[in-house]
Amino acid sequence: MSISEMLAQLKILYPDSGLSDDALTAFLTMSQTDALKRYSPFDTTITTVPSTYDYTIIRLAISRIARLGAEGESSHNENGVNRVYEGDNAILSEITPLASVPSEPEA
Repeated sequence: MSISEMLAQLKILYPDSGLSDDALTAFLTMSQTDALKRYSPFDTTITTVPSTYDYTIIRLAISRIARLGAEGESSHNENGVNRVYEGDNAILSEITPLASVPSEPEA
């Protein structure tokens, strides 16, 4: 799914974000980059994540947008309301890193 298709899905799933399309696209791009780092941490020749992770990328962007103004906050208690934010690792852990067998050295 392209970024523009992800943007359309993001706007359906989170219609009241209050952010411009450019800002939403930036969140999607950052999320896609982090998903790629998780999927292929060592092989820089891989530049895309399989499409099976498209909605994981969208969920990651939504999670980040929802925490705007409270970045890095792991716990908050005010007037009896307690908020604890789940980190990105919970969503990123759904991405299985690419594994390969090392090639034999040439003789």
